[in-house]
Amino acid sequence: MCWAVLSVGSLAAGGPAAAAAPEEYPVPADGVLHMQGSGWGHGRGLSQWGAYQAASLGVPFAQILGFYYPGTTLAALPAANMRVLLTSDTGRDLVVRAVPGLSATFDLGGAQTLALPAQPDGCRSPATRWRARAVGSRIRLDALCGRWRTVVAGLTGPTVSFEVPDGMVATINGSARRGYRGAVSATRAGSRSVQVVNSLPIEQYLRPVVPAEVSPSWPVEALRAQAVAARSFAAHEALGRADKPFDVYDSTRSQVYPGAGWFDSSWRLVRSREQASTDAAILDTAGVHVTVAGLPALTQFSSSNGGASAGSPLPHMVAQADPWDAAAVANPRLAWTDGVSAAKLRSRCRGAGAITGVRVLSREGVGPFGGRISRMEVVGTARSCTLASDSAIRSTLGVNSSVLTFTP
Repeated sequence: MCWAVLSVGSLAAGGPAAAAAPEEYPVPADGVLHMQGSGWGHGRGLSQWGAYQAASLGVPFAQILGFYYPGTTLAALPAANMRVLLTSDTGRDLVVRAVPGLSATFDLGGAQTLALPAQPDGCRSPATRWRARAVGSRIRLDALCGRWRTVVAGLTGPTVSFEVPDGMVATINGSARRGYRGAVSATRAGSRSVQVVNSLPIEQYLRPVVPAEVSPSWPVEALRAQAVAARSFAAHEALGRADKPFDVYDSTRSQVYPGAGWFDSSWRLVRSREQASTDAAILDTAGVHVTVAGLPALTQFSSSNGGASAGSPLPHMVAQADPWDAAAVANPRLAWTDGVSAAKLRSRCRGAGAITGVRVLSREGVGPFGGRISRMEVVGTARSCTLASDSAIRSTLGVNSSVLTFTP
């Protein structure tokens, strides 16, 4: 099955303008450079608030994706498994809750799966927790039954994988207690450290991702667009990583993955990270990917592009005016003001001396203020610092977006 991405070229009018003279903004008497801007994030690919606005107008998800990823095709691809690095659980050991049906798979002179007993040998009470711990050159399986007791010492293989059929593996890290579908594995990374990875089908992986990225109360076509973009992004990241220990991070370094549920100290589910509306959007678009040449495309997205998508080296993520994002008045960051002190700029531009101002060297040419800033300088009495990337500009100025101008 294949979906041709609908053409929405009429919405994408405008292109990068010719180079303009540099914009000079001296530091005011109060020592603070004042700014006004629009948007939040890098602005490449799909604007989540733009998709919200389009869906509010009745635009279907295929047309939304066609606008934000021009030249791509929607196609159903085979289901994949995702391996997610759980950064909060990566440390000395992996600790999981003891529940009926919990099993551990490991190598002990051959692969085997052990149904973990309620009360292991040597324990006077049932186990409440299990852990995989790195000890020297080996990894060890322990049970907590009053105190920690070793159940299997010196595993041959470097990995222990926990799983609960049709349930969740609940990890414990300090006060954080999170439940994950699929298998949660600890692989020895050093003499006192393990790397923790959650492996599960991509459709299950998406269930907490989509509501973490956008509000589950948003119009259904926006949720469907987000589901497809998130699925495509994850599948693209997994390409060519078969020899790597994981495919994606659980944070904004990839896309937010908080797990299926969060528990309190009494193991009450205090927050489900899966929602009915986003589950339905994932199911409605099951298997559908944004593709280029038959493969999952890199489908970056951000909260709001400030009225113009950012350009990229890829032909399907281009700089173009975005009337949907520009009209999303519900977006709290559609328009914002901010300020950055000369003292802060000096700390970011070492050796510059006293900061005298900033100089905008180039913009992308579409959108508010002449387009997002693509290159600028922090000017000092001793030297100037050039900011040549969107991340550097946003980080140095401490702003939501590079769609901005400096004001008196």
